[in-house]
Amino acid sequence: MDGVRRADELGRWPGSGLLVLASLADGAKHGYAITTNVAEQVGVTLGPGTLYAALASPPSTRAEA
Repeated sequence: MDGVRRADELGRWPGSGLLVLASLADGAKHGYAITTNVAEQVGVTLGPGTLYAALASPPSTRAEA
């Protein structure tokens, strides 16, 4: 997998939720399709734990003070 990094190699990466949302902007997808889409678009492989954690708690829309 040349040029593809795993999300856990990037440390605690807060952007995983945004990557999932960006992938879903084109329409509904199952988990494998989301991880494949993210890997193709940005070169990061989301593991199942990262993916489903992002789906369970989407990014906050609240402004941080």
